[in-house]
Amino acid sequence: MQAPSTSPPPLGTTTEGKTLFLAYPSSLVVAPTSTDTTMTTTTTTTTTAATTTATRRFLTLPHPRSHVPVYFLPCPEAIYEQTTIGGEEKNARSWFISSSGGGGGGGVVEDAGISNQIHTPSTLTLLTPLSPLFLVLSILSILPNGPDGEGRFLPYDDIWDQAALVFYRRRREKFAAYLDSARKRAGSNATGGGGTGQVQGEEDGGEESWEDIVSFGAHPLVQRTVERCCQVQSMPDGPTTYRLCKSKAYALLDDKLTRLASPDTFARAPNTLSRSFDRRYQGAPGTEASEEAQVLRRQIAAETIMGYLSPDVASEWSACSEVLNAGAEAKDEAR
Repeated sequence: MQAPSTSPPPLGTTTEGKTLFLAYPSSLVVAPTSTDTTMTTTTTTTTTAATTTATRRFLTLPHPRSHVPVYFLPCPEAIYEQTTIGGEEKNARSWFISSSGGGGGGGVVEDAGISNQIHTPSTLTLLTPLSPLFLVLSILSILPNGPDGEGRFLPYDDIWDQAALVFYRRRREKFAAYLDSARKRAGSNATGGGGTGQVQGEEDGGEESWEDIVSFGAHPLVQRTVERCCQVQSMPDGPTTYRLCKSKAYALLDDKLTRLASPDTFARAPNTLSRSFDRRYQGAPGTEASEEAQVLRRQIAAETIMGYLSPDVASEWSACSEVLNAGAEAKDEAR
């Protein structure tokens, strides 16, 4: 089995401080406003002095929770996750893209050659920023432990080389199991076409690796994240080595939880966090600043964060998190 493809559908461009809908035959891209606007394959960044163009490559990486391959776009100041929202065929809609209007982005739309056009289907593709911590924690957590039950200290490059091998083997095993299951369902064993789900790379004993994981490890944001969530050993006559320190990583998650659970953060997310809070809060009107309300905010924030943690990591973090445990104690006292 070959490594996952690294050629996503073509994307569009975005200009500084604006959000544009850019259409392609089967999808739309919404490039969110960000301090870094170089988010697409070929990106135009507009400044008062000049216009520069940079090329970025999408990486196919294992999703932090499910380990299913997902497209991510590394940029200098952020990592973006590509997600696609698809409408049902029975409710199919179209998008009309026009360069007219007061948005001020008509020039970019015209330059892209997509103005005044109708595009179907109504698939919407989003690029949203994602903290590198979730990907780093997911990848480092699957590395084999040493004799003491803790991770091994490894040079930085070796971390990503090993992770690329481990994840590739896991995907290969799942693919082989899928082939076996498909053959059995088709009855191929009964007609003499059976056999094990052996895939390319196994016959000759060759090793394959998930090369995009290695490329991800070379990103400066990832390097800084590893230094924040790992134990570091500097050898006088050897390379600096790293191993995951769960207490440091979980402290970073606690910090994210505290900031995400703040009333100000909920106020800035009316269509997501605030909407979930309004649906679930059972307190009397005017009590949104109570401890009961804050416990619910922490719960919603924790659920959001756990959507980017593997089940094992999420369970371990929730068991040792001081912030989550404090919220549970406050909830028990309120009862």
